[in-house]
Amino acid sequence: MPNSKTDPELQGGSPHKPNGIEGLAVVIPAYKVQHLAETLESFCAQTDPRFRVYLADDCSPSDLESVVAPFKDRLNLVYRRFSENLGQTSLVQHWDRAIAMSEEPWIWLFSDDDVVSPDCIARFRHCLGEARESMCLYRFQCECIDAEGRSVPGVDPTDYPAKQAWDCLLCTSD
Repeated sequence: MPNSKTDPELQGGSPHKPNGIEGLAVVIPAYKVQHLAETLESFCAQTDPRFRVYLADDCSPSDLESVVAPFKDRLNLVYRRFSENLGQTSLVQHWDRAIAMSEEPWIWLFSDDDVVSPDCIARFRHCLGEARESMCLYRFQCECIDAEGRSVPGVDPTDYPAKQAWDCLLCTSD
């Protein structure tokens, strides 16, 4: 697995220091530009700001950095553009190097075309406080939404082939 201390592709960014009492890294392995602004906007709306977003650009042909730039003053955000597109041959390798950007003890692997409800991180922290010793993996309830943000009834977000039927995923805390 890549390591930010030994891999030159991961060196030279912002200092990676855990933030808050329990550091939470929201890691976004990114390639698509279509819903990226909405994804980042949904993190700006969080009621609990104790997290850092790591956006790992998988050598996208789109200018992801110009989409990310306006959020740098609104989010605790680390952006890194990689010189090689790993996702086309091994999506897991791209996820690995994206995760290696972070040093926080908690990692939330997130998609570049999903949005999150405003209280999701607050609810995660609440659950973490209640089940600190017994939980190491959390799964949020999800609902499929269309490009306008409307719920798509009858589509199971865990049914991957059904992903063709929707544009975004909304992670909720209910």
